[in-house]
Amino acid sequence: MRPRTLIVAALSALTLFACTGDDPSSTPVATTSEPPPPPTEDPGDVAFAEGEYTYENQGVVVSLSLDGVTGTLTVENGGESELGPPGLYAFTPAQERIDAEVTPADVTAPGDEAMFEVAFPEDLDPADMGLVALLFGDSNWGALSPVPEGA
Repeated sequence: MRPRTLIVAALSALTLFACTGDDPSSTPVATTSEPPPPPTEDPGDVAFAEGEYTYENQGVVVSLSLDGVTGTLTVENGGESELGPPGLYAFTPAQERIDAEVTPADVTAPGDEAMFEVAFPEDLDPADMGLVALLFGDSNWGALSPVPEGA
């Protein structure tokens, strides 16, 4: 940069700060952070707790605990809207949708916690339950996640 250009740039910056009353030492400076480095070790296979699933979204926390094809669904509605009656279905490796019976067919008000009984058909092998999806009323809320052992 030529000296004359440098002087003009410096005077322009001083004029700007003088006109606006800004103190250059108090002007926030944008910082960037580097993403963390990838792991250096492969953690290996993750073991999942048999029959345990969880879901969390928009203040709604759901846990499903199955013993074979029956179990309990717990819904904590930390959201602002009433949740319709819950429903569940699973997909098998053959892409077959298997619906569960969830009782009672009650709504869950904001701030409430509710427990429901769940029963998939008896002929379903729990090992064939791939994706388990959550419904509230007619709305599909997405898939539950299996819970890692020890979590």
